[in-house]
Amino acid sequence: RQQRTALREKWGCASPEKTVLLTVARLEPIKGVRELVQALLRLEGLENLLLLIAGTGALKEELQTRVRQAGKETHIRFLGHQPEAQVLELLALADGFVLPSLGDPYPLVVVEAAFAQLPLLLSNRVGCHPEALQPGQNGLRFDPYQPESIQAALRNFLAAGPVSWQAMGQHSLTRAEAVFSTRQVLPRFLDELEKL
Repeated sequence: RQQRTALREKWGCASPEKTVLLTVARLEPIKGVRELVQALLRLEGLENLLLLIAGTGALKEELQTRVRQAGKETHIRFLGHQPEAQVLELLALADGFVLPSLGDPYPLVVVEAAFAQLPLLLSNRVGCHPEALQPGQNGLRFDPYQPESIQAALRNFLAAGPVSWQAMGQHSLTRAEAVFSTRQVLPRFLDELEKL
């Protein structure tokens, strides 16, 4: 994150007034990216929002066509599949992380986003949301089947502003260290093994 300005320039989102949200997900129906894009396309006040979508899949052409037809290419960008090093860069430059999954047992990228000190906007169908997300403290939860719920989470996030985002990001890191760090996970894992 110390190289955030340079990374934003590298990825073509250097404008300081832009709010950058990142999602890292396969473009398959179960990941909810279609629902996120549809909700965003109907949301007013997108002028300063940029959604970066890292991932590829069966819905790629459909989603790109919808965005192009709506004239929102400057607000929603498809980056395709990105290797780990590039995902880390994207996490470092983003203002927030969003995962709209309709079903997702335990996506590691949520843990990575929390350790990257990002506010989390998570679907209530993301399996690790109870552990990773403390709504109002380090992000927001929404129902991916309700466009109004997605839009409300996005509006509330945008309204919070950079100072609140920074505080939320710090809460994400604190939560990640408390719940997901090796120091915490390994003893719990060993205790469970002993019980078996």
